[in-house]
Amino acid sequence: MTTHHAADLTADPSPAPIERLDEEIIALLARRRAMAQELPPPSRARAVMVLCHPSRPS
Repeated sequence: MTTHHAADLTADPSPAPIERLDEEIIALLARRRAMAQELPPPSRARAVMVLCHPSRPS
């Protein structure tokens, strides 16, 4: 995985560095989605906690 520093982005005023970052973000999101799909479903207790969250209207 490539990392970028703020100086790298300001040195080149063309949109190319931003486009590269966009591509990296999209690739990371795709990896995250694939990893999340491999996880087991949440337990029933967790689902109940979400349904009973205090910020939800009764």
